Amino acid sequence: MSTTCYTLVGLPGSGKSTFRKSQIEAGFWDRNILVNSLDDYIHAHRGERSYLEAFPLLIDEASAYCDAVMSAAASQRLSVVVDRTNLTRRHRQLIYAALPHHNHVCVWIDPPEVERQFRMEQRKDQNIPEYILKGMERRFEAPNVEREPWFSFVSRVTE
Repeated sequence: MSTTCYTLVGLPGSGKSTFRKSQIEAGFWDRNILVNSLDDYIHAHRGERSYLEAFPLLIDEASAYCDAVMSAAASQRLSVVVDRTNLTRRHRQLIYAALPHHNHVCVWIDPPEVERQFRMEQRKDQNIPEYILKGMERRFEAPNVEREPWFSFVSRVTE
């Protein structure tokens, strides 16, 4: 069985975590797949605090946890899904560098803008300030196999 790194790409509210959970639920991905998600860690450890209150307090700890997940995936040759925004080629290249012996698949979650905005409005506890979202939109680089040859393919999910 080959080990795969699924790199999810998309702006906040695009549906990356929902997609990940649906793939596991439907049996397309192993239920024991490692999950690298800052959001999951912060939600699990925030206690009574809101996500936005907890984020600055837990980000270093969450990042260390995500690094440990990548190390485990590399040393034990386990499949992993990286459920973060992964907005730039550089971010995605770092994932490849951490897991050079894995098969790399990119899943770009790209719903219609109106759908993404609706999802963001529903996330009251995780409401990202508009100026941060705009900055993320400006920095976003669409994944492309020609520019990112470590991916065996890029799948774009638009719904």
